[in-house]
Formats: sequence, C-alpha cells, structure tokens
Amino acid sequence: MENRRSPSSSPVRVCCSPVRFRREPVNVSEFQQLAREVLPKMYYDFYAGRAEDEFSLKENVEAFSRITLRPRVLMDVSRIDMSTTVLGCNIFSPIMIAPTAMHKLAHPEGEVATAKVAACNTIMVFIKRKPPFIGLS
Repeated sequence: MENRRSPSSSPVRVCCSPVRFRREPVNVSEFQQLAREVLPKMYYDFYAGRAEDEFSLKENVEAFSRITLRPRVLMDVSRIDMSTTVLGCNIFSPIMIAPTAMHKLAHPEGEVATAKVAACNTIMVFIKRKPPFIGLS
C-alpha cells in the first residue's frame, strides 16, 4: 500500500502507517490537503470524486459561503454547551456522521474505526440498516 508522508510532529495512522503533520487540520480544506498528501492517489480520487454534474457540491459550497461565524473574543470558554435537539432527541453536539462507504481505504478497521472514534467523542454515527460487515447490526 502506497504511503505519502507529511512532515513533522503529530502522529496519525493512515493506510496502516504512522503519518506526521505539523499541526492538526482545522477546516475542510486542510483535511482535504492532508488526505491528498497521505492517501494513495487512487484512494484520494475515490473520496474526492463527485456525483454526476457536481450540482449538489456547487450548491453546498455556495450555501456555506453565505454563512459567517462571528468570533467572540475574550469570552469565558470554561463551560461550553454544544448540545442541541434533533428529531426531538437531545444530543451532545450538532456534529453527526452520515453513512458513507469504503472507510477501509483510509484505515484498516474501516467503518468500525469511525464508529469507535465517534463514540469516544460523543458524536452520533448513522449506519445503513444492513451494514456490509459482520459485527454491527
């Protein structure tokens, strides 16, 4: 399995090999760049591929470009509550992971690793009704 490496300090397991990078990625663009650097080209191309005429991608990019976050500096951040309600259920965070496929291209444990990391961070993961692997049903 081909591995590309980013220089520096924080180790991360990608494609079964530790990879180091200067600092944690902080936005989607930085995650995309890191993926481009560490994944074999064929795997990156699979993840980066878009459906048909990329209409949904273009609409999403345009919609998110209209959203502005207002930085609140010099605020007490010792207690942060990101909880919210989705479909009448209280959840810890508005961050959720939609069902996706082929996680094993980026990690040997695939979807199971995604679920484990999400659980450690109290993030909801949605899975298909009939998962393609044994162990989650």
